[in-house]
Amino acid sequence: MRPKTKWVTSRSPCANTLRYAILLFMSVVSWSTPAKSNEQAPFDFGPLDRLLGRFVDSRGWVDYAGIKADPTDLRIILTRLREVSPESHPAMFPDREDQLAYWINAYNAFVIAGVVNAYPATSVRNIHPQPGFFKVYHVVGGKSRSLDDIEHNIVRKEFGDPRIHAALNCAAASCPRLRPEAYLPERLEKQLDAAVREFIRDPQHVRVDRNSGTLILSKILDWFGSDFTDWYKRTMRVDDARITDYLNIHLAEEDRAYLRSRPQITIKFLPYDWTLNDLALHQDAIR
Repeated sequence: MRPKTKWVTSRSPCANTLRYAILLFMSVVSWSTPAKSNEQAPFDFGPLDRLLGRFVDSRGWVDYAGIKADPTDLRIILTRLREVSPESHPAMFPDREDQLAYWINAYNAFVIAGVVNAYPATSVRNIHPQPGFFKVYHVVGGKSRSLDDIEHNIVRKEFGDPRIHAALNCAAASCPRLRPEAYLPERLEKQLDAAVREFIRDPQHVRVDRNSGTLILSKILDWFGSDFTDWYKRTMRVDDARITDYLNIHLAEEDRAYLRSRPQITIKFLPYDWTLNDLALHQDAIR
């Protein structure tokens, strides 16, 4: 059996001074190294994930009437977005994936909120015609930002990733499908790859018409064509690129072979359908 240790309390001034110094040091350390704060915790996209899972169907149509009747999760995510952003709380968004997921989700959430606030509506073009739906300001991380500002000055300018055009949803029928889930930092690369592949392989957005020898494309690939070709040039280290070079990354092999055999194929762009991506407006098409 180990003998009990006898603790001797010294009455000498030196011992008391040393004991006080040790206690003071421990106190300072405990105050200077706090537990991980909420500011450093990951941003919680759970409310948006639940919202999209409940009210967005497999084709990307949105049940705006359902959200208007039960806006609980929408209110929660909007409150969080208004209070926190990568600009206001950078410690919460240490990586590129954290930041980009935030801005994509913020854009999509504020689009949904803008439609729900004006619902029933048939197009975002009829909501806030002046200054325009995408120019209305929202509070994001304590700072006023419009949807145009988020898309063009943050997402496109700072990240330079053309896949975002398959992820940002403008609530129009011609938009790439709104996915029934939030974009999450830990899954962002796979989610963006899946979104852009689906967009490019969807005949509504990209169609090879062999009868007329024409490539028919979404207007998105016209408006933002340079985002796709610039990325291709940077990534592939080439001096020149066409939109078909980027499309060939994601198209099915049969279409890739056809486009390679016709490098100067005629390209036509589809008119953009701004009809709201509202489930109620597209019930007949679903049936």
